[in-house]
Amino acid sequence: MPFGPDSVVGEERLSADEFVGDIDYELPEPPDPKEVIEVSGGPGVESDPDRLDLEGLAERLLGRRGLDAFQIGRLLKKHDFTHGVLALLNGEPLDEWGLRDRMARFGYAWARTARENPRLALEALSRFVALLSSARDPESDERRPRPLLHIEAHLWVRPVGRVLSGVSGRPEFRWYEDERAAGCTAAGRSRAPDWAYPCFWRTS
Repeated sequence: MPFGPDSVVGEERLSADEFVGDIDYELPEPPDPKEVIEVSGGPGVESDPDRLDLEGLAERLLGRRGLDAFQIGRLLKKHDFTHGVLALLNGEPLDEWGLRDRMARFGYAWARTARENPRLALEALSRFVALLSSARDPESDERRPRPLLHIEAHLWVRPVGRVLSGVSGRPEFRWYEDERAAGCTAAGRSRAPDWAYPCFWRTS
């Protein structure tokens, strides 16, 4: 069915400078990576998310206590560290090593930690990104709040290529490298399939 140009949904992306605007240099200096970890729940939060303390991180970073998500968003938007993180990511995917190399922009403490203990630096950065994701746009309505930033996180466990689907009485899928599928493929080449477990596979 034909559709016109007005059917296409586009988007516009602001640069870090355009999003942050005027920076408030009266806000506290950002903590170093070790302190970020300490004030946000301590080490090991990733395996126990209930211990994550974003309020503690917001208090240390913004110098104020008891802020709601809209107040946090308003202050984070003016913070130089927010500008630095957005400029660091620059709207493009980066691997672990690319992030580590760019952390020198955050000052001596972050650059040194990124060089000597990159895992700690990346963990601290991820907690600040978690704070950004919990903040709300101060210009949005409390009844329909918008996030301060649209943040996406992707965990790639393995590529989705070479997926095999079994041709049998019930749906079945295997990774090409799986031992069962590999054994079945080898068996199919050497002899007729065992009808107790049909070994017909096709790639998806």
